[in-house]
Amino acid sequence: MVRFAVAGSGWRALFYVRAAKALPSLLEVTAVQVRSEEKKRFIEESYGVPAVLGADALADTKPDFVVSAVSKKDMFSVSKAFLERGVPVLAETPGAFTVEELREAYAYKPAPSYSIAEQYYLRPRYSALCALSRSGLIGDVSGIYCSLAHDYHGISLIRHILGKEEQPERLFKEVVEDRVEGIFNRSRHSPGGAVAGVPRTVALYRFPSGEYAILDFAFFQYHCPVRRPSFRLEGTRGELRDRELRYYDDEGRLHSALLEEDVEIIGREDPDSMQRRVEVVRSVSVEGLSLFENEFPGAVLSEDEYAIALLLTGKAFYPAKEAIEDALTALA
Repeated sequence: MVRFAVAGSGWRALFYVRAAKALPSLLEVTAVQVRSEEKKRFIEESYGVPAVLGADALADTKPDFVVSAVSKKDMFSVSKAFLERGVPVLAETPGAFTVEELREAYAYKPAPSYSIAEQYYLRPRYSALCALSRSGLIGDVSGIYCSLAHDYHGISLIRHILGKEEQPERLFKEVVEDRVEGIFNRSRHSPGGAVAGVPRTVALYRFPSGEYAILDFAFFQYHCPVRRPSFRLEGTRGELRDRELRYYDDEGRLHSALLEEDVEIIGREDPDSMQRRVEVVRSVSVEGLSLFENEFPGAVLSEDEYAIALLLTGKAFYPAKEAIEDALTALA
């Protein structure tokens, strides 16, 4: 049983609570740190886990580690405070707020007990992309177009899909304006009306071994149905475009196939209306090749919660220094 505490009670913090509630035999929340009696009552009544006021009270619950899920501007200071108490920390991304603070965090030389919850490459569908890249089905992978996630999440995804430990060199970066009718964010989906201009970052990277990567993303793509995330993986014998795979076999015959997903839509109760419809990905395969198998088949976990559960249970680990390098590359 892994026992952890959560510093923070906002939108991201509750993903860790949901993961623990879905896996009660593996995970336990010792307490959630909140700032008011009203939020304390909300957490305890809505999620059935203890809530406390203050860092001392949180540390007193003797967790195996603390999840630092506070605001970005407070992330490093809160993480550092618990590390200096001798409490291991799993911090939300990107670990620190500004470039200067990221550099300070990088130079801090934290213990191995300091890690970052960079979970995108562990999400079921993105984990399948990593497996396909490694499979050799499309030959040697030469490049990637990634419009799946922003900034440090995008850099991390690119590195893991290409199987690279090192950071790439940035050759080009530009922020342009994408224009769409309506407002699309976590709290509001309103198509039509006034045209809104949204910043869109386009960057070209090259790894020392020659592979290239294009990162192209605007934050509203997470929520806008007419600007969906997209992806292309290119190899010497084929390519994957979103879910469509085309490749030559050893005899030179052309094959075309779609990634096959076993997905169950499950409803659940939650105060956040966006979390009541859950896509549980059981498996992903193509041409008889298994790309992903759910390690928690009986649990109701969204893709983000599934990835977070891997980090919480110790099945995956993302060192703070590696995540901070991702963030510095994205912000350069």
